[in-house]
Amino acid sequence: MDMKKPLMLFIMSLIAFTALSQGSLSIDRFGYSDFRNSDGERVGSGSMLRTKAEMTLPIKMKRDEANRLSAWGIRINADYSRLNNSETAAMLNPHEILNTSITLAHIRPLAGRWSMIAALGVGIYAPTNYIRWKSLLGNGIALFIYKINDELSLGFGGGLTNSYGPPVVMPMAYVNWQHKGRYQFTVNFTGHLNVTGSTKLDDRWKITCTAVDMDGITAVLVRDGKTKVYSSTMIKSDLSVSYYITPQLSFYVGGGCVWRRSSRIAPRRIEEFFKGMFASSDKYSFGPSMRLNAGFRYGF
Repeated sequence: MDMKKPLMLFIMSLIAFTALSQGSLSIDRFGYSDFRNSDGERVGSGSMLRTKAEMTLPIKMKRDEANRLSAWGIRINADYSRLNNSETAAMLNPHEILNTSITLAHIRPLAGRWSMIAALGVGIYAPTNYIRWKSLLGNGIALFIYKINDELSLGFGGGLTNSYGPPVVMPMAYVNWQHKGRYQFTVNFTGHLNVTGSTKLDDRWKITCTAVDMDGITAVLVRDGKTKVYSSTMIKSDLSVSYYITPQLSFYVGGGCVWRRSSRIAPRRIEEFFKGMFASSDKYSFGPSMRLNAGFRYGF
């Protein structure tokens, strides 16, 4: 999973595109935890402060006679992480990382219950002190989705990334289950996993429990004179309270736990892309830590 970071972030942005007219701004604080190697030995410690902004800009939208959406849109993402580490953790992990991208996406209905999402995007994935042309990574995806009922959709397709030099195409799966009512539940798997449950107390207040949320950051950097790729996967849970300022705009605060935050640096070669899916001997990770987060959401 570590070696798919840019493509994972790219796919995650498309989920919001299907709803359109959305935006968010968030700050996430990960507390201190031990940094360990693959043998479980402590080799440092660290914390992290992460700021994210996302926005969807619809370009063209229309619905057919069956009220199915066909649309074009632009998705903009910016993710800035500041890592405060010590000992080996400070040597292996960049101090500041910028992940930002712009994506042109298209959704259209096909025959019957089928629909398609396709997109192309480009982004900067780099330490803030080393942004070069090689920091630009391109991604693409095509997903064919079948709507089983109003709550469940399944799909398949392919993803394209040049994170490790030559373009690589990989199969992708899509699962989206949403149960609506007084209690809402969502299970989403599209290159990452997100499981949440929520309930509205009234028109203003909402409580959300995120049981599992996986995402990550990546950076193209230079170590020992060679171009390499840094990647980190984060597994998180939290409980948050949202206050709706308007029916579309809300402010939230939350807290929880970061169960694991991996760290890996690998040569930017095509064989490393596949090696990273299975190898664990060269991986490091931060242990569990406390998490505090807050932000604004529009259109959610």
